[in-house]
Amino acid sequence: MRLLVTFTVSICVLLIATQINASEDLRVRWWDGTVTSRPVGQLLSDNDGFWGERIVTGVTYTYESEPNAPADKWRNKSGSFGRRLLNGIGMRPPVPASWEATQSGWIDPYLSVGVAEGPLVVVFDFQRMCRFNEVDLLSQSEHISVEVSIRQQDDEAWQVVAEYPMEKLQDSVWSLRRIVFDKAIEAKYLRIKVEAAEGPTKLNQFFAWGEAEVEPTVVPPSYRPVVLSSVAETPSAISIPGVESTAFPLTEFWAWRHGLGESGQASAVWGELATWDRLTHEPILPDPLSDVQILMARNEIEPRALALVNTNDQQPLHTKVALSGFTRLEDNKPVDEVYGVIRVGGAIASKSYGVGIGPLFAREDLLDADLMQQYLANGYGIAHFPDLILNPAGAAVIWLEVHTQGAKPGVYQATLRTDEDVSLPIRVDVRNVTLPEAQAWVHSWSETTKSFPFSSLDRQVKEVDYKQSLGISVWRGLPEPGTINALARERGHAIFYDYILPWIYVDRGFTNKLDPGNITDEDEAAVRKRLTSFVERAKSLGLNYNQWFGELWDEPDRDNIAAFAAYAKLTKQIDPDFQLYCNPIFWIGGGQGAAKDPVVYEGLKGWYDQYVDVSAPSMLLIDYPKSGKLFDIDLSINAFYNVVSQHAKSERAKNVLYYRRLPWVAMRRGWDGWGYYSYSRPRGSAWIDGDRDLATNSNAADYQIVYPGPAGPIPTRASEAAREGWEDYRLIQSLQKKGDGSEAARLIEASKGRDVDLADLYQQGLIIIDHD
Repeated sequence: MRLLVTFTVSICVLLIATQINASEDLRVRWWDGTVTSRPVGQLLSDNDGFWGERIVTGVTYTYESEPNAPADKWRNKSGSFGRRLLNGIGMRPPVPASWEATQSGWIDPYLSVGVAEGPLVVVFDFQRMCRFNEVDLLSQSEHISVEVSIRQQDDEAWQVVAEYPMEKLQDSVWSLRRIVFDKAIEAKYLRIKVEAAEGPTKLNQFFAWGEAEVEPTVVPPSYRPVVLSSVAETPSAISIPGVESTAFPLTEFWAWRHGLGESGQASAVWGELATWDRLTHEPILPDPLSDVQILMARNEIEPRALALVNTNDQQPLHTKVALSGFTRLEDNKPVDEVYGVIRVGGAIASKSYGVGIGPLFAREDLLDADLMQQYLANGYGIAHFPDLILNPAGAAVIWLEVHTQGAKPGVYQATLRTDEDVSLPIRVDVRNVTLPEAQAWVHSWSETTKSFPFSSLDRQVKEVDYKQSLGISVWRGLPEPGTINALARERGHAIFYDYILPWIYVDRGFTNKLDPGNITDEDEAAVRKRLTSFVERAKSLGLNYNQWFGELWDEPDRDNIAAFAAYAKLTKQIDPDFQLYCNPIFWIGGGQGAAKDPVVYEGLKGWYDQYVDVSAPSMLLIDYPKSGKLFDIDLSINAFYNVVSQHAKSERAKNVLYYRRLPWVAMRRGWDGWGYYSYSRPRGSAWIDGDRDLATNSNAADYQIVYPGPAGPIPTRASEAAREGWEDYRLIQSLQKKGDGSEAARLIEASKGRDVDLADLYQQGLIIIDHD
């Protein structure tokens, strides 16, 4: 059990060191793995990256002396303001000391502010009176003193309320200083004075926790909603606020309501939407839905997209939706092995696809209400789900998930209803089919989602469980004790990888700076040291060679493939038993896509089948006549991947269902796996598509199919489609063991074509196995 040194403050008295006991009820896991109690109160400092309870204060800050080591600016842009102390970035985790780390440090210069000499003094203006319970500092300077002062008015003298003596903490790469007040301190301004014992004084992040008065009609100047939604109390003929394609004249609404007959007399109407196709391409005015019927295996998850529409075009509808427990139809007895989860669709802006339904929020997924309204066009109406506020004539997208966990075959029922008792029967037919556990190589080129600076203790479990429910099995890094990779290993279905060259070689290889004809003895020694240390560390963790693979650099192309081949040969000479991975792409860019087949074949022939064990070429290359034969050679792992999730915010079926189609492509080729970029690799904020990324300064679209929430990952229809694909794969694995496997082969062959209904193929498989 790790303990974090904190300081309890009495006003105007030197801080007294105390320890927060990690066994307290409200424990959290801080960004560096430390487990202690969480701060009391809400976040007051508007830091990005924290998704829990906050009060948007519009806090600003200035320096008494401008920092210069480094300055507070965006990257290195002269004249810019970086907002570095509140930007929620600074999450580089501790690095295991047992083997040489692979990390570039590419973002480190942009994380802190500092002064070369003397103290760093920052003045925070919270724009209102606040009651502070705690302030926290994240600093790269290991040996610092801290002084905290307050004042209520800008013309008052500063009152020192806390003095933090020099204290060196060495448990993590950076040290977190928590200053907890023994009673709340009321102030509008905070002055933080930090000084290092030696070297530059650096500060990375500042957090303030407590309470403040909230005036709903007052919007802080710094608060700028990403999408301006229509106010729910204003009558409007639009189904989803901010989604212009759902707007309609009231005459159309009146005709729709008249056509409902008796259903139009209720406060709302349930309707069916396209679960995997466009949801908001037109007004949401569906036919009334009498019930929902779902065919399922004994251990799966099956979703449906539904609409709840307000039948009043003059007044908003304040309601609440609830799903009853499931009972067996034959005796009406309640069961635990069949249950449902209801979610609501958030309307979010995207760089390329306008505003559409993206994140699917269950109650525990909801961001703080201020953030819901900042990031989502319909955030006002769904911020307190399952409570809803539907615009006059407006609608909400409800996502129903039914889970079976070892359910006995039979029919089960439940009811989805509103406060006004507008009900929708749910009927589930569970067949005598159990999806088997399966193994596949599934790569997503990403870590998990995060909450900064801390998260709940069960977040890692939720992160691993959801990734693995999508079939994802490849994890970057070794399963070091206490890491999320160790948890993935513990829960099964995990294979690990990392770069097995020193980082300078990875960087030079990727940027075409390695000379394949000039590998020196010094180069060989550096590569040997890195590779052998990695192998030794993997062995010490109990991993055999089949449980991990090594990478040289990402996506080799025509300009560096010769160097890749040379270093592949070198690493295999050093250790012929390790599994070498290669994901060739041969990308040209400029609208030309990938290189042609002769170029790819010339780059790969003579070495690819000799040195590569884990083959995952770009999907753009796998059907090439000559190169494709190299990818079909039976290796330890034959797989493929595509860069695709920049399109994940599209509502079109071809983009949403793409992730479900990938396993079928692998099965048609008889390969071992598939991959997609990426599960969660946003550029900048995961909630703002097209904002600039600190590391690259790119404003490219985000590559993600999930969103970060306060409790864990928030799914989208794209991520749910990936999970459906994994269930398809498991079903086919079961079907291949039935008889001569011809039925499995028939379904695999029938999966060809973009317009094939994969859900229908899945149901055919269920029925075949059930009747066997």
